[in-house]
Formats: sequence, C-alpha cells, structure tokens
Amino acid sequence: MPLPLTDRTIISGGPGIVRYQGATFYSAEPFTLETGIKTFPIPSDAYGPLDSRIDDDEFSMSMKLVGEWEHLDVLYPYLTTPVGTLIFGVDVPLDIISLTDDKMFRFHASAITKMPNLNLAPTQTLLEEVTFRFVRKNLTARDDADALYTEYDLTDGTVTLTYGSATGALAFNTTAAQLSVALNALAAIISDGGVTVTGDHRTGFIVTWVTVGVRATALTGVAAAFPDASTVAVSVTTAGSVSVKEKRLIKVEPWATYYGAINIASIITQPYELIWTPWGSFGTQGGCKVNFSEQWEDRVTDVDGVSNIRFMGLAVNAEFVPDGITATQALAAGVFQGTGAVRGRSLNAGSADLDITNTGVFIRLYGANLSK
Repeated sequence: MPLPLTDRTIISGGPGIVRYQGATFYSAEPFTLETGIKTFPIPSDAYGPLDSRIDDDEFSMSMKLVGEWEHLDVLYPYLTTPVGTLIFGVDVPLDIISLTDDKMFRFHASAITKMPNLNLAPTQTLLEEVTFRFVRKNLTARDDADALYTEYDLTDGTVTLTYGSATGALAFNTTAAQLSVALNALAAIISDGGVTVTGDHRTGFIVTWVTVGVRATALTGVAAAFPDASTVAVSVTTAGSVSVKEKRLIKVEPWATYYGAINIASIITQPYELIWTPWGSFGTQGGCKVNFSEQWEDRVTDVDGVSNIRFMGLAVNAEFVPDGITATQALAAGVFQGTGAVRGRSLNAGSADLDITNTGVFIRLYGANLSK
C-alpha cells in the first residue's frame, strides 16, 4: 500500500505579525492558536459513554511580545473599565499575517483577555505575554462560512501603475525584476531612457531613472482585490535634475506599514527607581515584576454558546526584592506588632502609591501595601 505524499508547495508556516486596533505586534517566540474545543459526554448505565458531543469552542491566541514600549492604550484596555462591562460590542478584527507567504487570517471579533505582565529590569524586555480571545461575528449564525474567521491570500491583490500609460495588473508579490519589465515597456519610460527597480513588495520598490534629468510626469497606481481598502503610495525620494537621477518609492499601503521593521529603539531595558512613602526611594535586586489578574464571566446562550464576555474585575501586584531597605524598615511596613497589628485589618490602612520609573517609563500602583 503506498504511503501518503506531502505537497510541500501548500504548506504554510513561519513567523508572523499581528495587527489589532491599528497597532502592529511582533512576537518573541512562535505563537499558537488554541481552539479550546469543549465537549460533553452521553453516558449510559448499560454501555458506558455512548458519544461525545460539542458544547462550544473558545478560540484564543497568546503571544510573547518582543517588548516594544508602545501602543499601551491598546494593550491595557481595562485599567479604568467598570466592573460588569461586556467587552465585545462592534466587531473588532485581529489579523495574523504570515511573513513568509503573504497569507492572512482575520478573526472578525476579538478582544484582549490577558494584559501583558511587566518586567522592569535591566536584562529583560518590558512586556510579557498578551492573550486575545475570539468570538463569532455579531448577528452571524455559527454555521456561516465566515462566522469566526476568514483566510486571505494577499497575492490575490493586484497593482496597476500609470506613467503616461498604464501597466497591466501586477500581482502583489511582483518582484523587482518583473516590475522593471512592466515599467520599461511604457512609452513614457522608454522616452526617458528607462528605469531600474530594486526592493520588494513588502518594504517597497525604489524606481531609479537611468539618465539624469527632471521628471515631470506623475507615477500613480491603483490597488485592487485586497481584503482592505488599499492604496498605492508613490513618493519622490530624490528629485531629478541636470546632474541627478530621479528616484521614487512605490509602496502598497497599509501592507507596507504592516510589514515594517521593528522599532528597536522602543524596546527598553534598564534599571528602575521605586518610590514608596514608607521606604522612600530605592532600587531592586533582580528587577520588578508587575502582574495583572483579570476576572471574567462568559455570557452563554443556547444558540451561540459564548456570545460575550463580561469584565468582572482587575487585581494588580508588584513583586520585587528591595535593595537598600533595612530589616527594621521592612518589619515596620508589615505592621507585625504594635499599633494596628490586628487580624482583619484593611491593607488600605497605611497604604501609599508605588511609583516605578526611569527614562520613558512611569508606572504607578495606587494604594500599594505589603502583602508578602
């Protein structure tokens, strides 16, 4: 019997990026989608389990962030959220874009359910893991073909360029060599003496005129068949003159922005100053970790299963080994004896804001007190 064969041309994989609420997120490690399939048994006294049936699924995705200190309003949406708020309203999509083959998965209704914990230390990046949860589109039946997600192939998109006359429709993943052939077939380009093309479809193409001179003709483009409204952006990076060759940059947006480079300058690793009234200003040994613990309640209906998720509260704590604090200061702050050392006392008594700060970073935990 022949063994099954694998068509390696259809296998997709490799690194990816995530687009959510206008922000691009890069992962430090491979991330995996969890289907979270839940079943229930059909038992019988005579025969034992007869069947297993589908209850629901809880699609989620967790990713360890590279740690760029940006888009904090997107990553931390629940710092002031009232308890009882339903987090899914108007559908907010999340896109996962493969960097190797231009495939994209769009989850139509997404929300963060685990805000990243923070590592504040000179040898660690700031942001840990973020978790997204997905539900089906609003007012959409479970058996709809695109209820939860849609898969796109960005190479189905096309670009048409015009410089006096128009090229044919070019695939999104057109190479520099293919674009050069298309442009050099245009009469106006031929009249100019031709162009060379470098770059790629993700970061953009640089078109350089072969001969020097002023180029007054506009180079424009139209994008079609992309999953989102897309535009062709053309900018003059070097203006031509009697002694200079003109250069223009062609990008297909928003995709060129999505494929943009990681902002390394926003990845912060540094020591921090902590300020807490009982102890004043002090440092740490081994950094400081700030943990966020969200509480959730699923809203379940007979038809939809989990149709929404209710925010039920948030607890935050900071863990660190203080540097330079004496045993006397530590014991006094814990109120282990003397005035106020009674069972049932509130941690709000004697609490004070804890500030954690250094260049570009300021974090305040309101009403902090020792709990360990």
